[in-house]
Amino acid sequence: VVLLVIVGVILVAALVFYAGVYLYELASGKFELPSWWEAKINLDFVSGDQLDGTLSGLRFKTGLSDDKSFLGLALEAGYFDFDLKYSPTSESAYGAYWLVGPSIEFTSRNEPVSLGFEFLGGRSLHDNIGAMSLMKLGFNIRTPQSALINIHLGGLYTDLKNTSGLIDRFDEYNWIYGVELGFEF
Repeated sequence: VVLLVIVGVILVAALVFYAGVYLYELASGKFELPSWWEAKINLDFVSGDQLDGTLSGLRFKTGLSDDKSFLGLALEAGYFDFDLKYSPTSESAYGAYWLVGPSIEFTSRNEPVSLGFEFLGGRSLHDNIGAMSLMKLGFNIRTPQSALINIHLGGLYTDLKNTSGLIDRFDEYNWIYGVELGFEF
């Protein structure tokens, strides 16, 4: 267990370091590939054995693109409202959250429709919900006026803390589906 914690700390430190280097070099114009930025609002619906509810927030993405794909870094912050399920009733949980991680899209940014993946991890600011991770598979639709629409499906993991003593299954993923609207610049 100690070895896994050490490896995890090293991986997180490397991710934070290289994300900082990437953003610095992107801002200073050191990349030869074209860069892009996106800003979106999102509304996601969550459904599963552990919880039902919504995530709503703002998402910012930046990255580099070539002719067939692009890779980026996504940052999302927002508000969640969950109904935690357990027998015989349920408990509500709501609050702020933040997520960060890589974003991959397969097609040129000039095509009107593309397929994309996002793998985000972060935390909730609620006492009974700790770490959160999110994986989305979605279709991105672009308009000529630089507007974006994303329709997606994926999984959401929430680390439900046992401080309430009522929830006994901590390792479940929940379905997530939703829509995002935004602009690229």
